Amino acid sequence: MKIVKAQHKDLQAVMETVGACVVHLQEQGIYQWNEMYPTEKVLAEDIREGTLYILHVGEACRGMVVLNQVHDKEWKNAKWSEDCENPLCVHRLIVHPKWQNQGVGRALMEFAYTHAIYNNHDCIRFDAYSGNPRLVVTYQRMGCRKTGEAMFPYRELPFWCYEIKVERKN
Repeated sequence: MKIVKAQHKDLQAVMETVGACVVHLQEQGIYQWNEMYPTEKVLAEDIREGTLYILHVGEACRGMVVLNQVHDKEWKNAKWSEDCENPLCVHRLIVHPKWQNQGVGRALMEFAYTHAIYNNHDCIRFDAYSGNPRLVVTYQRMGCRKTGEAMFPYRELPFWCYEIKVERKN
């Protein structure tokens, strides 16, 4: 498995992965994403900004993650750590249904953690749809601290905000 910065040529594979994931989640009654989000326009902008990373084997996109320092305005009520001065934000973590439960999501989060270390971030911040119980349990097992809730447009349930400290080895 290899994680690389996405290029414009990867957009079709990225959109296929997003589409499969949206269908899979909705089949489980999880309405985290839909035709309103994430859109091709949003993901193309992530690629242009150099913040979208994909895990692929051959031409197949098994998963992706966006890493930047953008705090969604919906996160404003979260109680983030005051000692985190340089956070890395994780957005749009997606694993194709064919490759779920095979370590792809964990590999993407480990990549985010390593990225944070090498870029001098002192914590990682992200959210998880409260209606996605497997994802919530995964983040809790990773030792992530819940910091609050956020409501996003077109969603019935809140997203829970999480933070994890980045520990540097001496």
